[in-house]
Amino acid sequence: MSIIAAYYYSKGKRVREIALDERVELNEDRSGFCWIALSEPSDDELSAIQATYNLHPLAIDNAMHPLCPPKLEVYNDELYIVAQTAELVGDRIVYGKMAI
Repeated sequence: MSIIAAYYYSKGKRVREIALDERVELNEDRSGFCWIALSEPSDDELSAIQATYNLHPLAIDNAMHPLCPPKLEVYNDELYIVAQTAELVGDRIVYGKMAI
C-alpha cells in the first residue's frame, strides 16, 4: 500500500498529519475532517481503517472491489461516494477510482 495523504483539516485548513490508526474526534463546530488517501490498499488495511473510523461494512466492501461503478450511497449518517477519475499522462487518459 502506498499512503498518498493522511491529514486532519479544520475550517478548510490542513492542521496536521495523522496516523492511519489514529481516530480524530470532530471539533464542536463539526468543521473538521480526516483525509486519508491510499493507493491499492489491502483488505487488512481497509479493515483496520474501518475499525478505527467505524465505517459501514458496505462502504469497505465497495472500496475493496476495483470495478465498483460511480455512485452515491447513504449508510446511516454517512455518505459514500465512488467517483471515476481521469488524468492526462503524456498523450493518454488514465482512468481511476476515488472512494470518499
